[in-house]
Amino acid sequence: MELHQVGSEDFAPERNSLDLCFTSPLYFGWEHYSEEASQSYVKFPTQHDWLHGYLGATLRNCAHGLKQHGILAINVASVAAYPNLAKVFLRYAEDNGWRLVETLQLQLSKMVGLKHIGKSAFKTEPLFVFKKKP
Repeated sequence: MELHQVGSEDFAPERNSLDLCFTSPLYFGWEHYSEEASQSYVKFPTQHDWLHGYLGATLRNCAHGLKQHGILAINVASVAAYPNLAKVFLRYAEDNGWRLVETLQLQLSKMVGLKHIGKSAFKTEPLFVFKKKP
């Protein structure tokens, strides 16, 4: 296993060197960790630029690096700043060489204040699992 601390839009893996790409990208207009030029919302200031520049580059880098039967698992959810992001992303991915295999639910934090009988309530987001189209 190798871990790389670099933006997914900038990471250039060797061709056919990866079995799995997993990413949980920063959502457009939602997560601002700093004002640095490396931040995706700074580099790609509109929804269109962000989808095509940031997520598009991420998908291209994964396609380049993944082996023929490799898996891309990507956590993308709709948020207030981009309310139809998941739907737009799925269409974009499928139009750009990816086949959706399944959608899992990524369990996030426990939801405070919700009362459920016998079990805890957790926030979830979709985890889309793709393979490259032949």
